Amino acid sequence: MTTATNNIYGSIWYKLQHDLTTPINIQGQLYFGIDDVGADGIAFVLQNNCLAAGTAGGGIGYEALPGQSIAVEFDTYQNILGTGSFDNSDPLEDHIAVMANGITNHANPSGNLFGPVILSNIEDGAWHDFQISYNPTSKLFTVSFDGITRVSMTYDIVANIFAGNPFVYWGFTSSTGGFNNQQQVKINANLSTLTLPNETICTGSVTVDLPPLTRYNGLNQALNKPAYASSSQWDVITNPREALDGNMGSRWASTTAPASDNEWFYLDLGTSYDIDSVVIEWEGAFGSGYQILTSNDAVTWTPQATVVGGDGGKDKIIFSATGRYVRWQGITRATGWGYSFWEFRVYGKANYVWSPNNGTIDDIYSATATFTPAVTTTYTVTIPDPCKGAVTYDMTITVDCPMPLELLSFTGTHSSGVNHLNWTTNWESNTSHFTVWRSNDGVNYSPIGRVMAAGNSQTLKSYGFVDPQPYAIGYYKLISTDLDGSSSTSSIVTIATSNDASIYITNPIFSNTTTLVLPGYSDWVSLSVVDVQGRVLLEDYVTSTEGTITFGNTLPSGASFYLVIVQTATERKVFKVVKN
Repeated sequence: MTTATNNIYGSIWYKLQHDLTTPINIQGQLYFGIDDVGADGIAFVLQNNCLAAGTAGGGIGYEALPGQSIAVEFDTYQNILGTGSFDNSDPLEDHIAVMANGITNHANPSGNLFGPVILSNIEDGAWHDFQISYNPTSKLFTVSFDGITRVSMTYDIVANIFAGNPFVYWGFTSSTGGFNNQQQVKINANLSTLTLPNETICTGSVTVDLPPLTRYNGLNQALNKPAYASSSQWDVITNPREALDGNMGSRWASTTAPASDNEWFYLDLGTSYDIDSVVIEWEGAFGSGYQILTSNDAVTWTPQATVVGGDGGKDKIIFSATGRYVRWQGITRATGWGYSFWEFRVYGKANYVWSPNNGTIDDIYSATATFTPAVTTTYTVTIPDPCKGAVTYDMTITVDCPMPLELLSFTGTHSSGVNHLNWTTNWESNTSHFTVWRSNDGVNYSPIGRVMAAGNSQTLKSYGFVDPQPYAIGYYKLISTDLDGSSSTSSIVTIATSNDASIYITNPIFSNTTTLVLPGYSDWVSLSVVDVQGRVLLEDYVTSTEGTITFGNTLPSGASFYLVIVQTATERKVFKVVKN
């Protein structure tokens, strides 16, 4: 919040408004530095203005904030008459007080709502726990510090401070004056303000329930939003926004050097809105013909309404559309001048906007969206905000289907004409059985046997299975099935029945690399990999080898399959592999 420097102030704010009709509960730790004669303290503030902070010194960063506010000050300096520019009627000791509307003087009854409550020295180099809570039903406002309740008052914050509007920003301000301290804030993750928790699922869906954005209904959504125009009569940078400032004494005007019918003006609402109307307050240079268009990307525009025979004054254009950008496109000027309007207003209902729009979200504009990802996905929601235009939050849904057990090992050996498969579990939870699957090409598998599981176990369990009629090269995988029908698959085990077995690939389905096994000595080996279009993606030539060749890391992922062509002096084989 502040460094140990004189006459500075700082603030941090949660980036989304809180609705005080729902409880608020902020917890964390505060640090006030190490200088017992330092200054000035930290304040927790609820306020309804976009300004970051107020003043330094005894104002503790919250004095004279525009709009309305309520502050819990943790004051570490005695500002009284004769000690500086602030006369706050402070007690000698460090203290807590609840103050209204940026007033810092405890002798002012309209500003001092509670306290001061005396604290022992808190500029001790330690972190101090705090918790600030407000119950909108009981109107109980409490503050605890170092585990002790210091403030408990019944007070209707919404009615008495914010004139019935429950939407406020919360955060912390801090300052130094002629004395200083390093002052810091830590905030715990378990906040009552809107958060989007990450989730882990195996199958199914996750539904998020966000509060409806009703506070935007009936308001001019274009107010103070970014604006752009084809030309401007004066300042090309700031002039378009003068039509969005709520001031009927300022305007946007297209250039008259020369005047043109084909002028345009558009604004960015910051996020998607269900737009129902546009209102234009024309200056004398009005348009008799024009269009209103909307867009979600400011590139592709969809016409929503066309006006013909306009007579200036005030135009209200009613239509129904969803979009982030609203554009006015001139067609015909009514005068010899350009186009000019005092105000351009947009009305409608704000939407949440979720991404990615990849088919896993049932409604990307919904406050109660349902997500059904097949793979781990991070979703982003854009939320309208009066100060920032829009803010974003991320939420990750991890798709993880763990085996109903911990499989320590899965191995295979060939002995006496049969293949022996063995596996060990470290623990099992409601495990039903194991199924052994076999393949002669590593791609196409079929089940060859079932072994019942222990079910529930916290100790090592060993299992075995014998394949009495093995392939020359056999690929095996183990599928464990839970009592509820869910299942997981092990890694692949490859068994060659003898050292004289033919060339084979250990794992034809792989994610990074796989291995070509050459059981016998070869003067040379040629290896080529071809994709489904017949393009050669890899060529390798090895001389005098007996062993293995690892490959695949340079191949693209996601192809349906590749053909691997292997040629030695005595043998030619073609394999199908998949890199996923």
